[in-house]
Amino acid sequence: MRVFKPERRDEKGKQQPYRKWYVEFRDHLETVRRIPAFTDRKASEELGRKIEILVASRLAGEAPDAALTRWLETTSPKLRGKLCKIGLLDASRAAAGKPLTEHVSDWEKYLQSKGDTEMHIETSAARVLKAFAGCGFQVWSDISAGKIQVWLAERRETGMSSETSNHYLRALKGFCNWMVRDRRAIENPLRHIQTVNTKVDRRHDRRVLTVDEVRRLITAAQNGAEYAGMPGWERAILYRLAVETGLRANEIRTLTRNSFDFNADPPTVTVKAAYSKHRRDDTLPLRPETVQTLREFLSGKFPTAPLFSNMPARTGEMMQVDLEHAGIPYVDDSERFADFHSLRHTFITMLTQSGIHVKTCQSLARHSTITLTMDRYTAPALLETQSEAIRKLPDFSAAALSEKKAAGADNSSVAFCVPFRGGFSDTSVDFSGQKREGKPEMVNASKPSQIAGKRASASASEKMGRTRLELATPGFSVQCSTN
Repeated sequence: MRVFKPERRDEKGKQQPYRKWYVEFRDHLETVRRIPAFTDRKASEELGRKIEILVASRLAGEAPDAALTRWLETTSPKLRGKLCKIGLLDASRAAAGKPLTEHVSDWEKYLQSKGDTEMHIETSAARVLKAFAGCGFQVWSDISAGKIQVWLAERRETGMSSETSNHYLRALKGFCNWMVRDRRAIENPLRHIQTVNTKVDRRHDRRVLTVDEVRRLITAAQNGAEYAGMPGWERAILYRLAVETGLRANEIRTLTRNSFDFNADPPTVTVKAAYSKHRRDDTLPLRPETVQTLREFLSGKFPTAPLFSNMPARTGEMMQVDLEHAGIPYVDDSERFADFHSLRHTFITMLTQSGIHVKTCQSLARHSTITLTMDRYTAPALLETQSEAIRKLPDFSAAALSEKKAAGADNSSVAFCVPFRGGFSDTSVDFSGQKREGKPEMVNASKPSQIAGKRASASASEKMGRTRLELATPGFSVQCSTN
């Protein structure tokens, strides 16, 4: 590598040196290259050394290290273009010094190709651009984890909730991770930033509606006036579908006539993977009472026509109007909100309240973990108290036993196993509730007649190698299985 200043003849024929220094080097193909550098010799020599390192990396088949990558990001687009043209730099790394706005535009196209919803793409890109503008970032090398943390903290101090702050951070990290995967950058500068704890800053907690409140809401919508182009009777169907399926507002917006299968057993509604939160097809059963209403509602629509063509973007404001007409407070005494997503909370809570197995509740809620279902989406106020749960256990008291005997309930049974050659050698069972004294009575399972004072019968199963004994006592029937 050498640094020199070429000369040229002026109008009078005299030799005049160029204003800039030039760097001469051999590339990875042993071709001699010349690139204009700077007016300062030392800066030009430093550029030559960086190019030599880049050539060595290209010959070794390795990507530029972190220091060289940061240097490339600060160089002029013209220089990066030349390095890319001669093969020392791939196109994606040459683009690393582009304005961040252009990278974000490319990221949006990537999200579209991945099948993300338009609303998600627009919201994520808007958050990223707003953060970059607030921090003064222009190119990739400007991004600083410290500045992002300070900017988010200032936003939280001026009213942004912790949950919204986390949404911003996730969008920023998603963009930076894409830059690394697309080989436009070598590392994610925000990878170490942690989200803040949302439990200590709840701004918009949802509340669960009671059964009576849901009925009043649907009735108020049914009788209500048109809102943002959506008739009241359509809103009633919307609320009913949401509270009976737990579908989110954005998922309902994607439903068409083809999303419903009324001929299935049971009839179902399906949210396509591209619109589902966890990116897989979600098929949910429908209540029989609702199927007929939906059949009539969709009878005149084309297969690809949306379920609700005039569903407003701000469903919370629409529902607030219907809540007011129904006489239901939008915010309760605990400052919890009854917005559209509250219908999903209501759906999941009422599932758990109905005594359905928790794994079934998780499946219908479409949650990745049972913890999310039980901790976030169930309201303790509507669930059973501990005392109510205890009262539902069977009554094992002597009084209950006496009542069963008096009622002639002698079909209670207890099953236990007896060794084929042995008996109750160390255990005594007394079904009357009285303490039994003395050595336990031995029972030979092969001789049921030895059970003193009891009626017994034996039936052997040669295939299973078992003997079953039925020991009858007042109020009890005991079955003994022996091997």
